[in-house]
Amino acid sequence: MYDENPANFVPFTELPFERQSATGMSDSQLLDVAREAWATDAISSCISTHKFGAWVARGENAWKPLTNGTPAVFFNGTALSSDITNKGMRDPAPLEGAMAAALASAP
Repeated sequence: MYDENPANFVPFTELPFERQSATGMSDSQLLDVAREAWATDAISSCISTHKFGAWVARGENAWKPLTNGTPAVFFNGTALSSDITNKGMRDPAPLEGAMAAALASAP
């Protein structure tokens, strides 16, 4: 998306997080979000053909045992609470606080 339309990259990446459910999004729902974020036809084609499907699967398989969702933030090898990282998408203060506490307790 960024290569195709840099100005709309952030809206495109934020909308799925705002609309996601425990079961994820279907291709049709993701295409609707892409259209709402003014994505180009090239992006729609990537979604409908699963152009990056293998790359996504490798990433999911690598991180699934370590965390329960996205976004996931690891600090010194420890996953921070998903409550902190989800809030950090809009307000960095909880994430900054968690990192400061981790640094203060680090050897």
